[in-house]
Amino acid sequence: MDKKSLASLFNSFIVLLVLIMMLVITDFALGDGVTTYPWPSFRHDLLNTAAAPDSGYPTVNTALWSVNRSDRPDQPGTPAAAGGPLVVDQGMVFTTGRGIVQANDQFTGNLLWSRAFPWKVTYEEPADAPTDWCYNDIIKSLSNTGKCYVENMDDCPSWCFECTTEKPDCSETSLVNPLPLGEGFAQFIAGPTLDTENNNIIFGTFDGRVISLNMNTGETNWERTPHKDPGGPNFDPPWYDYRFAWHLSPPSIDNGKVVIGSFLPSFYYIFRGLPFGTPRIGFEYNNYWIGRDGSFYCLDENNGDIIWRAALLATG
Repeated sequence: MDKKSLASLFNSFIVLLVLIMMLVITDFALGDGVTTYPWPSFRHDLLNTAAAPDSGYPTVNTALWSVNRSDRPDQPGTPAAAGGPLVVDQGMVFTTGRGIVQANDQFTGNLLWSRAFPWKVTYEEPADAPTDWCYNDIIKSLSNTGKCYVENMDDCPSWCFECTTEKPDCSETSLVNPLPLGEGFAQFIAGPTLDTENNNIIFGTFDGRVISLNMNTGETNWERTPHKDPGGPNFDPPWYDYRFAWHLSPPSIDNGKVVIGSFLPSFYYIFRGLPFGTPRIGFEYNNYWIGRDGSFYCLDENNGDIIWRAALLATG
């Protein structure tokens, strides 16, 4: 048997072992029945390893019930669409999206609890940013334009796509976040991950938060903003390196640790590669490639404190 076959057999064995352990450990349910096939994370288990095709999971969808989700926090009367993968365990189905996280009974669809997490401002603009920070790449519609401001068209640099003598107001554009949604907006919420052993449901949000709830009641265990927490990137950085981040993917959980990535499609500096990488400064002081977070965080599952952060050169 070759190494590839052995690795595949070993992975299948691990998945089956995890399934057996989960079925043995699960001895109670808050819904009207016991979950036969728990699926607590986007890719099956807390390590996101995914389930093997022959693991015994149902292969045919059968509709048991259909209910509307709770209303969007910014549009009462309008059900919040589910915006990510659902997870299932302890007789409950958990969904996220459009500012709402909720739990329904797996077998009846009855609502068990619902929480609203609309957009809120979690970032700060650097106070010491120069007033001309956007002159050499005027920002528009979430991206750079390649257009530069000059007082005299004869001074247009060769590396600009075009120039203008109309002076932009850099204060009208956020240097940190290119897509402010406004307080209360029904934002995207990433798919959650369940840790049924500790009764936690953990997820990230579009406005830069990572949140842990009690999966039985929906009460908040902790709420953190890694991009500005101790151990994060925003502790006395230079003005051009302030960070903000969207959390778009479900976290992984292992041995009391939560690992989650971050991403922000910030302003792209003209002719600069590595669009998801760490911040760089261009040819001169006033040519900028605005920073983004681009980090992997390892958080303490008990309180959300940062244990370590890996700042990546580039992601894709």
